[in-house]
Amino acid sequence: MVDSSRSENSLAIASLLIREYDGLTTLEWNPKESILLETYFPS
Repeated sequence: MVDSSRSENSLAIASLLIREYDGLTTLEWNPKESILLETYFPS
């Protein structure tokens, strides 16, 4: 049985991070969020 709620949750977090990333400037950047962003979207 596939746990679909886990993947849906990951998508929700990813889309939230993208929205946050779009709205933030470098001055407002939070190191904790930066680490999360690197986890989902390694550069």
